[in-house]
Amino acid sequence: MSQRPIFVKGNIQFAHEEISLKFNNKNISAYGATGLTWSPLDPQKHFGARMMTDVTLNLPEPMQFSCESVLIREQDLNSDYMGIKFILDERQRNKLHTVIAQHGYYPTEYMRKCPRIPQLPKIQTYPLQVIAQAIFKDLETPPIVMNIQNLSLGGLLGSSENPFTFSILPGQKLDLYFQPRGDFSVQITVQGTVCRVMEDVDTDSGNVLRMFGIKFSRVDEQNRASFLELLRDILTRMKDQQFSEPTP
Repeated sequence: MSQRPIFVKGNIQFAHEEISLKFNNKNISAYGATGLTWSPLDPQKHFGARMMTDVTLNLPEPMQFSCESVLIREQDLNSDYMGIKFILDERQRNKLHTVIAQHGYYPTEYMRKCPRIPQLPKIQTYPLQVIAQAIFKDLETPPIVMNIQNLSLGGLLGSSENPFTFSILPGQKLDLYFQPRGDFSVQITVQGTVCRVMEDVDTDSGNVLRMFGIKFSRVDEQNRASFLELLRDILTRMKDQQFSEPTP
């Protein structure tokens, strides 16, 4: 299955609090860049900081642009990383999408056995929310509603601004209850493990938006059969309505 290009290589440079940083030959998307080292900045102190960023795309004819950016955080089971989210105007965004479509690539290390289906509210049965409850021994935790950003046979990407999510870290196990939509009136329940946590700042409210990469770790036969039926229904409706994955 071919994958549309999502990255081009490029260099990023910015200064914050008299500290100048430059990252060469990194993956650049229309969203920004991730997987960067924090040092000498601090992930607690500088998360959410805004600054102007200079970007040079490594193309046959190099493309340069400057934009305001925000520092975001990401964490997996092993490390903490810095990310940079670009705040682009419409012209810059359209230009970057065009360049990535023409010169970009989809790296092999991102290949997944199970393709992700992006959030599609127009598909009647696509579940937009999941209720997540963290599993702690001898401790009752409040359920948290997460918005589903994408979905696959092996897991999902969920997001929430709920401050209770700050206790959810990589490695945490969650009971997940999908909220049915439309005429697919089956309650699907699975257990998942958080593999990755990404933190962003909502530009309007200032709230921290946390995104969770969750891998399904335990699914019984009945729920597996129901989930497969749901995915088949979604894919059939996508084909009938000629939906394609939108450009982020």
